[in-house]
Amino acid sequence: MVHIGTGSAVYDNDTRGELWQTVHIPENATTLSFTYRLLTREFDRPQGQRAQDHFYITLVDPGAGKVLKGWTFELSKMTKYFWRGRAAAGAAQKERGPYWLTNWYRTSLDVSQYRGRDIILAFIVTDTGDTNYDTHALIDDVRIA
Repeated sequence: MVHIGTGSAVYDNDTRGELWQTVHIPENATTLSFTYRLLTREFDRPQGQRAQDHFYITLVDPGAGKVLKGWTFELSKMTKYFWRGRAAAGAAQKERGPYWLTNWYRTSLDVSQYRGRDIILAFIVTDTGDTNYDTHALIDDVRIA
């Protein structure tokens, strides 16, 4: 499992957390799948302010640095998936009090057009518009099959 997030115990105004890794898409592969859980303080904003943070999955051509494909999870459109609770141990240690959490979800994404290629897989969370309401992603069980 990996944890990426905005904000940290060291830097109090991080606006981005990311993990990049070069992976090979086998000739017979069709999907990239993984489980994830999101944690955020974004819904603690003053009433009337919209959640602005995002969770991205991006495929990048390692030679050209060009984005091949991307998927966006916009927190403001995911409110029904969050509930109020305590963050897991080790996640966002500097924060006090409860987080808004999702359950663990499994997602499958089509990568069939990249068969036989090396690509860069990137998981990214962004803190947009503020540095006060951090967002984190826990990512596990990444598979290409």
